[in-house]
Amino acid sequence: MLGNLSGIFDPTNDSPRYKLDLINDPDQIAAMSIEQLLEEYVFPKPLHFMPGSNYRYSNVNFWLLGKILESISHQSLQHILDGSIFNPLDLSKTYLDKRDDRNVARGYADIYGDGKLFDVTLWERAEVDGNAAGGIISNVSDLFKFMQALMNGQLLSAESLEMMKQIQWVDCDSPDCESGLGLEIWRTGAGTGFGKNGTTIGTEANIVYFPSTGNMFAIMKNNGVGSDKSFLDDLMK
Repeated sequence: MLGNLSGIFDPTNDSPRYKLDLINDPDQIAAMSIEQLLEEYVFPKPLHFMPGSNYRYSNVNFWLLGKILESISHQSLQHILDGSIFNPLDLSKTYLDKRDDRNVARGYADIYGDGKLFDVTLWERAEVDGNAAGGIISNVSDLFKFMQALMNGQLLSAESLEMMKQIQWVDCDSPDCESGLGLEIWRTGAGTGFGKNGTTIGTEANIVYFPSTGNMFAIMKNNGVGSDKSFLDDLMK
């Protein structure tokens, strides 16, 4: 699932009905559990392909991984992350809970492609708050702490970390489209980096770590359209 090779249908990207339901009644989507979302939008749909035979990103992979962790531990995903990552690393600005946090930036999107931005915070929070796919709130400082800890072996064994770095699939020609297990592999003038892009309706976050130097870069913006990151290659040469 971390390699996105499952072929599982993703309503957030593949289902016009889900998107209309989100727009027309965000409160209803926000109130639905992961089990209810799966029953309503995922289970009736066939796989896109046999697992392992192709690559297709699906947020449902992360929904299911979150439920697996909760089932094994008998704890909420927030509690698991607090105990294993957030608290040990002192990530004081990072959480997964649904919270009425007024310090979190609002999200915007160019819905009609005409350069005008609309506040899409209501839809975004209904879709991802508290969700294993895109629901974590954080800041640049905490992202740096997390990535440094991950790459320095504080969170996983050396064997598991190497597995995450192994290319599972290359789905386009962009430097951030070589996919590992939960990581993207970047080829730049500054060497090979490992990181992750995350985009929701109204926000985007990127973090990439370069093992050869220990350098990192992070990009966070409250406009959900994927950003052009080609300038980074020239910047890091």
